[in-house]
Amino acid sequence: ADGGLQRTMAESLGLVFQLDELPYGNMSWTPGDMSIDEVGAAFEARGERIEDLTDLLSEKGLVGGLVRGIFGMIPTLDALFGGRVVDTIRVVLIETLGNESAINGALTMQGPAFKEVLIDLRNERAMQITDSEIAANDELKSIAVLYGAGHLSGLAELLAERGDYTMVDERWLPAMHFNINDSPLSRGEVDLLRGFAGRASQLGAR
Repeated sequence: ADGGLQRTMAESLGLVFQLDELPYGNMSWTPGDMSIDEVGAAFEARGERIEDLTDLLSEKGLVGGLVRGIFGMIPTLDALFGGRVVDTIRVVLIETLGNESAINGALTMQGPAFKEVLIDLRNERAMQITDSEIAANDELKSIAVLYGAGHLSGLAELLAERGDYTMVDERWLPAMHFNINDSPLSRGEVDLLRGFAGRASQLGAR
């Protein structure tokens, strides 16, 4: 309920946690996700434990507490180093999250059950809800499915399978900004970080 590790990460990097920014209370929004109990059951059916993931996200246990402590130190370290820490992390995140092969590589490293449950099954649920919303409202003129970057290619495939949808265009909207003119990082340091993130993404994709 409090956002756990995701809120800690956002606040430590000067970002906004999505539960605070997106209008979840708007009546035109319809939840289209699996419940945490359904996700847990799907993991168990595949011989996997979900407790490790939920403990991490809720900042419980040794690993959850350790990760929370690390992110909690970022604002202090950033102040000590004149803003270099947060800017470094932002550059790496922008380069990594904007790279589809890096996302796919990270999912692959977690094993087949991770992608199948957290991506594929939840995509299927989102499309089921989308179909039911369209079928229930003859006057509906448009509908949007909002999901994280790791879900988009799978959602596009599910839409294409229905035969009623065609790709019109592809647009990228900024989610995180980095202005080198306002940063203590030099252009050479930024280029070095971008190159490092690119190489790491290629290794992850293999």
